[in-house]
Amino acid sequence: MSHELQIGNSGVQSYDQETPTPKSCTQGGLETINLDQETGSAPAINTPKIRFQPNEDERLIQSWFNISKDSIVGIDQKGDSFWKKISEAYNNHYDKNCQERNFMALKGRWHKTINPYVPKFVGCYKQAVGLKKSGSSESDIISAAHDVFHHDMHIKFTFEGARRLMKDDPKWSA
Repeated sequence: MSHELQIGNSGVQSYDQETPTPKSCTQGGLETINLDQETGSAPAINTPKIRFQPNEDERLIQSWFNISKDSIVGIDQKGDSFWKKISEAYNNHYDKNCQERNFMALKGRWHKTINPYVPKFVGCYKQAVGLKKSGSSESDIISAAHDVFHHDMHIKFTFEGARRLMKDDPKWSA
């Protein structure tokens, strides 16, 4: 049975017509798929995410520095090959307290967490240095930078180890 719609001046009209199946069309071997039934595929495994620890962030930053500052390869690398090299460097410095990470996890951690927040904190630190009073110590300045960051971002800055590694690099100190 075919179903035909026609649009005319009087609106949309529907016609149901009985038409034979063309002889050139074969319907053998086709199976009906019921979307309500489960397929034979394996069920999705919901593995828990294991949070990055501060020492893993530091290892990621060190791996990023080593690969990005490689004078032979340089930073003109394609994205995935660059992050695969970082993953290799990260995982080759095995620590029994750290989990092995794939390049997508490392890339996500870098782009979504470390790289956005550390430079913002560096800016807050510079602002705190500009506001420092005589007799202020380095810990006073860091504390003031934490306050400025929390005020601006509405979250606590938790990447102090990462900041220490990145603060002297020209890319993040500018």
